[in-house]
Amino acid sequence: MNAQDRVGRITELRSIIEASPGGDVLKLGAAAIARRSVRDSAEDYVPDARTTLDPAESEGYNHLLAMFEAVFLVAAADGNLMESEVDELATMLVELTGRVIPVAEVEQLVERCANALDRDDYDGRAHAVAAQLEDAASRRTAFVMAVGMAYIDGEVQEEERDVFELLAGTFGIPNDEAAALVESTRNRIERFN
Repeated sequence: MNAQDRVGRITELRSIIEASPGGDVLKLGAAAIARRSVRDSAEDYVPDARTTLDPAESEGYNHLLAMFEAVFLVAAADGNLMESEVDELATMLVELTGRVIPVAEVEQLVERCANALDRDDYDGRAHAVAAQLEDAASRRTAFVMAVGMAYIDGEVQEEERDVFELLAGTFGIPNDEAAALVESTRNRIERFN
C-alpha cells in the first residue's frame, strides 16, 4: 500500500470516529494530552505525572487512554509485537489524533499498554478498558477505532478477529451489531486501495 492510501485510510478512520456518538473523546483526550505535553519541559517531564485538567479533559484523557489500549490489544493479538510494529502503531495513533500528540507520548502509552498486558491477560485488559469506558457510545467508538486500525494495513489476522470478539463481548455489543460495525468500518477504510 502506498503512503497516500495509508493516509487516506487513517483520515477516513478519524472521520468515522469523530462522527460517532462517542467520537468527541478523541479530540478532547488528544487535546488534554497535548496540553499536558506542552506544559512539561524536557528537563522535568515525567510520563505518568498528570497536570491539573478540568473534569471534562480528565474524562477525555482517560477515555482516550482506554481507546488506545483497545487498539493495542488488537495490534498485539498475535502475541509478538515487534519494535517496528510498536513504532508503526505509535505513528498511526499520532496521525489518528490529528498530530496533536507527540510521538514520544504515544510510544509511552503503547509501552504502558504492553506492561499492563504482561501483568494481565487479554480478558483482564478488555475488562479494564470497559471499566474506563462506562457508556455504550464510548465503547462502540473504541471498538470501531480498534477494528479500523487493524484494517488500515489491509489483511486482518484470525487472532485480531478473536480480539474483536472479546472486545465486543466485554463491551456489551451484540454479535450482529459488532459484525455490522466491523463490516461498515472495513468497507469505508478499504475504499483507499
